Amino acid sequence: MGDQSAAAGDLVWQLAEVVEDDQGSRWARFSSLTACERCLAGEGCGAGVFSRLFSRHQARLPLPPDSRLRPGQRVRVGISTSELLLMAFLLYGLPLIGFFIGAAVFHVMFPDHAWRDLAALLGGLLAGALSFLPARQGWGVARNPRIEALSC
Repeated sequence: MGDQSAAAGDLVWQLAEVVEDDQGSRWARFSSLTACERCLAGEGCGAGVFSRLFSRHQARLPLPPDSRLRPGQRVRVGISTSELLLMAFLLYGLPLIGFFIGAAVFHVMFPDHAWRDLAALLGGLLAGALSFLPARQGWGVARNPRIEALSC
């Protein structure tokens, strides 16, 4: 499974557990960032703090229907560094750019209006939210991650 041409050194790995939902679909469910050893030692990047604030559920990745992985099995999922950069841009960069463009457009649309700043803020928020849709629709999801079963 996955991109066999990518060398192991070019991939970023994350541990996951195979789970099955009520419809019989299998997913790779990733543990929360609070389990990061560096975060637990107080030396992490702080992503675990934001994960607890904003995450409502654990991240998961759909497995192919022909997957022979069983529920409860531990796997590791590898994504190429270029895919990871693309996903980060779609998730963080694109909404930020959309916010600035939306704010600028709405600021120019109301040159002498008393609500100019509020319109710019609302326009920026709207454009930023719309710019988030590609990431939400899965455009940035790794199209071919490498999934390997762990032996223990």
